[in-house]
Formats: sequence, C-alpha cells, structure tokens
Amino acid sequence: MLSILIVSYNYSLYTLVKRLQIECVSLGVEFEILCSDDNSNNHYKNESIEQLEHCHYFIQPINIGRSLSRNFLINKAQFDSIIMLDSDTLPAQPHFIKNYLDLLVNQNKTFINGGLQYHQDGIPKNEMLRWVYGKSREAISASVRNLNPYSYALCSNICFSKKSINNIRFNNKIRDYGYEDLVFYKDLQKNQIDVFHVDNPVYHLKLELSQVFLNKTKISIENLNKLWKSGVIVKRDTSLLKTFYLINFFYLQRITTWLFLKTEGFLLKNLLSEKPSVLLFDLYKLGYFCSLQTSK
Repeated sequence: MLSILIVSYNYSLYTLVKRLQIECVSLGVEFEILCSDDNSNNHYKNESIEQLEHCHYFIQPINIGRSLSRNFLINKAQFDSIIMLDSDTLPAQPHFIKNYLDLLVNQNKTFINGGLQYHQDGIPKNEMLRWVYGKSREAISASVRNLNPYSYALCSNICFSKKSINNIRFNNKIRDYGYEDLVFYKDLQKNQIDVFHVDNPVYHLKLELSQVFLNKTKISIENLNKLWKSGVIVKRDTSLLKTFYLINFFYLQRITTWLFLKTEGFLLKNLLSEKPSVLLFDLYKLGYFCSLQTSK
C-alpha cells in the first residue's frame, strides 16, 4: 500500500526510519521504507536499517546526485502510494503518515506537499543564515502555499500517487545542486497534475554553517544560470529571474554588478553574522547572478 522513499548523503537515517516504521506498524498498513545512500563516506552508520522489518538500504556505487537517487527509489517502489522525505527531517505530528493516507486514499488527492517547520530554540550563532532563511521562505502555511501551489517547490516532504504522476520524474540531466525541485514542479504543472498543500510538516533538522550555506547558494545560482540559458527554466519561474529581467530592461545590469562587487564585503559581514537579513541575502543572490552575466 505505501512506499516511503528517503535519499541520504552523509547523514544518519536510523531515527527517522524507526519513527516512520513504528507508525506504519501501528496503522497496520502494508509498507516498505526504501533508502538510497548517494555514495556517502559514512554509510556504515545506516546499515542497521536493514535489520528493521520492511526497511531496505541501498548504497549507490558512485555519487549520482539527488535527481537520479530519487528516480531510482520511485522506480524501485512497489506500491502506488508514495511518501518522499529528505534525510534530515523528522515528522512534527504523531499521525504524520495517517494524515497523508487520508488525503491520498480517502480524499483522492494525487500530489501533496506537507510543508516544513524549524525549531525555535538552540540555533547555533554560526548557522543563523540557514535558519532565518528557512523560517522566512520555507516554513510557510498551507493556506499561503495553496495560493500559488507550483511556486513553493520543495520536495523535502511530499506524498503522491505513483500512477497519477505517470512517467514524470526528476530531470536526470540536473547533476549539480539547486533548482531540481522547481523543474520537477514545472513538469507537474505542464502535465496538469494538481499540487495540494497541507499542514503536515516535518522539522528540517540539519542546519548548515552560514558560510557553507552561502557557498551552496552560489552553486545553486550557477546552476540556475545554466538551466536558464538552456531554456529549462524561464523568466516567470523564479523571483530572481523576474527581478533580473526588470533591471536588464532599464539597462542596470552592469551597475548592479558593480554595486555588488563594491558592497560584497558588507553583505557578507551581515549574512555571516548572528542577525542576517533575508533582504540582503536576496540582494546578494541578485548581484551574484548579474556578475555571472557580466563575466561572460
């Protein structure tokens, strides 16, 4: 009846898998929990998952990236009802799986996004950028997300009918970090698959050092640049591209790049501080994207 799919890389999965397995057993549903390790260097920490009933742990021989790893698990799943989670999450509600099954089976929803939450306390000072960004841009209520259901494109916590999405899969050509979830949601929209957002959240547990998150953000923007230039992502798909087109219309791209280079030190000082600004983070991303165009 239910396949739960989790992609992992250098992260301990056992607590999450055990939590999900306990609820599945209590519900009395037929289930499997499939985990794919993307060639981690500490995968041995998760090998005990194989000892849990109906749980399987696969180790990829090489690092293939999130898109291919997710597709591997979707194709491997033997049941039509699927819950897909990121490894660094944990359900925030006791009836997490039951909530999804009620929507999928009893209310005939085909693709459901449960949303994210962040803990309020105990955030290390050098991880504040990831926490502030997550609270501001990811931990959004379902009522708001449903206003633009394809815009809140996160696959950290989704549930769907494998049959209903047909052969839609994550884009295998996206190997670099960033925007693979957005492209997946674009394909859902193109194929008229309704996305329904609910408040059935998971906690995002693994915050990152602000410098690490900043570096990953730059990689994701470089990937956005590639996807945009290849036509996979277009102007209307991201607010960053919409803003870029606006400043380009007024011939302000070069001056925006110049301002970015002049103020980058100031921006970094704020973003790596204990009180980072999401607005300045947006400006940093825009400036960096503009600099990629100017440098070509």
